[in-house]
Amino acid sequence: MTDANVKKKLAQFVALGNELDAEAKRRYGPDGMLFHEADGSALIMDCLPDDGSDESPQDHVRFSVYGVQWGAGAF
Repeated sequence: MTDANVKKKLAQFVALGNELDAEAKRRYGPDGMLFHEADGSALIMDCLPDDGSDESPQDHVRFSVYGVQWGAGAF
């Protein structure tokens, strides 16, 4: 793959992620989101519960797929 192809694919990847995040917000309101977990899952959630809540984040997963192989985290 050329550098130009990598840049193009990355831009398409970001555009698709933004589209899915926008759809989550359309369906579930401003707290809806596309979310990526370090366990290799990509999720659409209706919200992420507050830290003080008894709710589990898993209770808010509406769609999920597994198989993500890229890393996750902060520097």
